[in-house]
Order: sequence, then structure tokens, then C-alpha cells
Amino acid sequence: MDKFHKAKSLTEDNKVKYKGLIGSSLYFSVLSNSEHQVLFRIANHRWMCDCEWAALHKKDCSHILAAKQWLKMNESESIKTNEVQ
Repeated sequence: MDKFHKAKSLTEDNKVKYKGLIGSSLYFSVLSNSEHQVLFRIANHRWMCDCEWAALHKKDCSHILAAKQWLKMNESESIKTNEVQ
């Protein structure tokens, strides 16, 4: 399964959890084979994931793509709190 299909599956299976706003970053938890932490830095529009794939390839991984999809689907809900859940 390629990263785009994996991201779609993660989003559809409710594996993406919005945790909140930390400073000027949105924080997500994505449950794949293990739990991954994804950050979106609002100031510079930069996505980051703690997975090995993202570190090796320096590109958006399936976890980042899933968080992006979640954000697109839940945009009005996403920035309601300044606290991390």
C-alpha cells in the first residue's frame, strides 16, 4: 500500500487524533503500527513527524498526509482550544 492509500485508511479508520495547539503548532497523534506524533508549525507551514520514514526521506509520510486530510475534513473544529488533550 502506498503512503497516499495508507493515509486515507488512517483517516477513515479514525486513527488521527487532534491533540491541540502547542504555542504556534498544531499537535496530532496518528496510530499506525505504532503511535506517531505529528506537528504542523503554523508560522512557517512546516509539517513534522517522528517516524523513521519521514526522517530518512525528508518528505511527507503517511502520518503527515493523514493529519492533513483530517485537518481538511475538520478545519472548523481543529483550533478550538489552546490546550493539549
